[in-house]
Formats: sequence, structure tokens, C-alpha cells
Amino acid sequence: MTDLLWFIPKAKSADAATIRRAGLDRVFDADTQATSREVTAFEGIPGVVCAAHGKHAPRVGYWPEKQTWHNAGGQWVGYENDSPPKPEHLRRRAMEPGHLVRLTPAPGSAPGSATGGEWLVPVIRLAAGGTGLPQTIYLDEAGELASETIARFAPLLEMADKAFASTIGPMFGREVDDADEMTIAEAFEFAVMVLQVNYRIDRAAASLLRLFDTASLRSVMQAAIDLPTIEAAWADMEAAKKKQAPEADAVPGEAGSDSTDAGSTTVNGSAGLPRQATDPAMPTSSGSAERSPD
Repeated sequence: MTDLLWFIPKAKSADAATIRRAGLDRVFDADTQATSREVTAFEGIPGVVCAAHGKHAPRVGYWPEKQTWHNAGGQWVGYENDSPPKPEHLRRRAMEPGHLVRLTPAPGSAPGSATGGEWLVPVIRLAAGGTGLPQTIYLDEAGELASETIARFAPLLEMADKAFASTIGPMFGREVDDADEMTIAEAFEFAVMVLQVNYRIDRAAASLLRLFDTASLRSVMQAAIDLPTIEAAWADMEAAKKKQAPEADAVPGEAGSDSTDAGSTTVNGSAGLPRQATDPAMPTSSGSAERSPD
């Protein structure tokens, strides 16, 4: 299994300036060196094919009979047919902590490709507030310790706040303002940006790999706003309530009688959580992982 291939039209190398002009600077970050080869591809278009240098680097070149390519609005991305990439091949060197989400293979995805694997979704907005992403720590004018969001993550945090409002609000019976309602286009953009924190992908790569359907978009969004933590806390609270239920509800003198609260709301029930939170195709609390090097 190998990494993704990228085609940059009319380029002669994959240096930092070329990568930036092609809009691939979020894919090839400062820790990722690109290896490239000049080719003539797609019916006579000159350019370079490039890939991330490393142990999962594919054969760099253009062999259409042995590769699958996708044109996402002018951005070309592909992979070798006999070794489509999996999440572990797209991991960044430093991974931010979060929740593991298994994306269900979508129609059109390559057999054994990244679509069906587990992805570490970083927690953008913590359940208790704040963010799980790295922040800059400094002393303010009063000499007090302060922190601020790293600039490149600021747009992601704004989208996470919107995702939180549109997802958590209805769970507690709150109406969602039109301004807080996420469109499918916004959800797609948010999910790509979230996975991009830990993986070398962008919208074109997500499209090539068919990473998302409506259920998996919800899965990524909910993990990014720390819903699994909220669900776990909710389940613990409900379990504690049942454990503390008064024994007075039992019929006196009858051994083995049990007391249950038929009206209580459970995490996995149809009440209390939106339907998508219990969709079998969408894992809601599949695990978590800590920040670790690749």
C-alpha cells in the first residue's frame, strides 16, 4: 500500500513555491518532503507528478493503465491500482489526539482503500470548552500566562463552534438558528479540514477516495466536537441514576423485585439523542487516542 500521487500542470518541479501555488501546502507541510517527476499526462498536458517522500512513497510517474486518477475541479490526484492508500499511509509525523472513527466504504471506492479504515479524528472543540489543538502559550501585558489559537487553526475552530451549535443544541431541545445550521457543503469542508490536521489529504483526495457519505460526515463532525465524551458522561450519569433509584418502588416482602425507570432517557435510545447519533453506520464512541509520533 502506498501514498497518493498529485499532478501539477505546467510545473517543472515540486519545490515549496510550486506546492504553494498549486494549493497543496496543507498536504505537503514543513515536515513532508515531496519527490517529483516531469511527465506529459492527460492527453498532452505537461507538468509534474509528485508524492510524499518516505517509506510509503509510490512509483512517481504517469502510467494511466496502472493508476486511478480523479480531477476535482482542476486538481488531479491519484493512486496506484495495485496499492491504494490506507489511513496509516497518509498519517502526518505528529498526530493530534482525538477519537477513532471507521469510515464505511462508499460505492466507487477502491477495494482495500483508505475509505474503510479507522481515522484518528482530532478533537477541535472539547466537550468542556476550549480546543484540543495546539495553542501558543505566552505572557500577556499583565505578566499573566495566556494562550491563543495558532493562526492556521482559527478557521477550523470557527467551523467547529458552528458544528457544535447545530449538533448539540437539538440534543437539549434547543432550536438551531439558520446562521448555525451547517449546509452539506460546509459539513464536507469541515470534515476535510478536520482530517487534514492528522492526514495528508484535501478535498480532491477525499473525493478520489470517496471518504464521505452523509453518515460518515456526521461521524467526523461529532468526533471533532467531542460528542463521544459527552455520550460517555451522559451514560455514566444515567447509570448512576438507576443505581441510586429508591428501593421503595419494589413491592415490600418480594425478594428479587427490581426497580426500573421506564421513562429515563438513555444514550443509545431514540430519545435524548438525534437519530444520527445512533445510526449503525455511524460509530459514535469508537475510541480515543493520544498524540503520538508516526
